[in-house]
Amino acid sequence: MVALNLIMVGSMLTSASVGQYPATNSSPQYRVEFEDDQVRVLRVSLRGGEATPVEAHPDAVLIYLTADLDGRVPDAAATWQPMGTYGLQNHARTSFEALLVELIAPASGAPASVEPEAMPVAYSYSSWSTESPFYEPDAHRASTLVENARVAVTWHRLVPLVQTEPYHFHLRDTLLVYLRGGEMSGSTGQLGFHRARRGEFHVLPPNVLHAHGNVGNDPIEFVMIAPK
Repeated sequence: MVALNLIMVGSMLTSASVGQYPATNSSPQYRVEFEDDQVRVLRVSLRGGEATPVEAHPDAVLIYLTADLDGRVPDAAATWQPMGTYGLQNHARTSFEALLVELIAPASGAPASVEPEAMPVAYSYSSWSTESPFYEPDAHRASTLVENARVAVTWHRLVPLVQTEPYHFHLRDTLLVYLRGGEMSGSTGQLGFHRARRGEFHVLPPNVLHAHGNVGNDPIEFVMIAPK
């Protein structure tokens, strides 16, 4: 994991509530792009050498869209940032951009997702004919980036035109942050295809039956943030 460059002040907070944290924070380097009673998504933009003010933040996940705060390639696309009072400082000469996904609802104690099979038989690679021009044995790659009592964060890569999962739902807001964009289905819980670009995100509401699919012609990569 890449160590974040943080300006720490005071003790760590012991509990989280929406009222503790300003809706926009006071920093012009933050821009609120989504907020409801569960999560808040802040886009962070810092010029070389710039820093945000020291402020109180809830538990959060930082998604890198550029190099890290030291100007290096991050070891992982996302890092865990526990609640506390801190600021972010860009020590590099180049610009820094990221999404800070703040978990403003308390932990529920429930798992990050429930995946009941909505079909009699789950999708399986063995059911696809190797004669299909779209078949690839490595159609859906995934790895865990963060796993704790508050959130599960995973990295995913989907090849084009292959559905790789059964229909399922999540108990809380689930976010997809795109590292490599394209045409997605099932990412918002609404019918139809949705075009996404790197740095954009979709918020999937809770209890919405869906199955993510890459319906474009190029691979898609994204980070999934599933609060618990």
